[in-house]
Amino acid sequence: MMRKIRKSVFTVFLALLISRLLPAQQVFPSEAQVNWAESEIGVLIHFDMPVFEPSYDFRKDWNYHPDLSIFNPKELDTDQWIRSAKAA
Repeated sequence: MMRKIRKSVFTVFLALLISRLLPAQQVFPSEAQVNWAESEIGVLIHFDMPVFEPSYDFRKDWNYHPDLSIFNPKELDTDQWIRSAKAA
């Protein structure tokens, strides 16, 4: 067990060391991303289990978890979400 822990710690240390030695790449937003950010509008999409089981509340019952098969959107159109965001 200690050997695995030492190996994990060494791996993390090595990754940190390498990340410090390699030159950082600068990433810049595209023009469309900048325009979106400057438009002073935001979009929050919250899509969770209560959409499919409205009575589900993880804050009340920590021991209950709905069956994953419930979360099965059959007619989900995420492109419509984007069209709506762009139209706004």
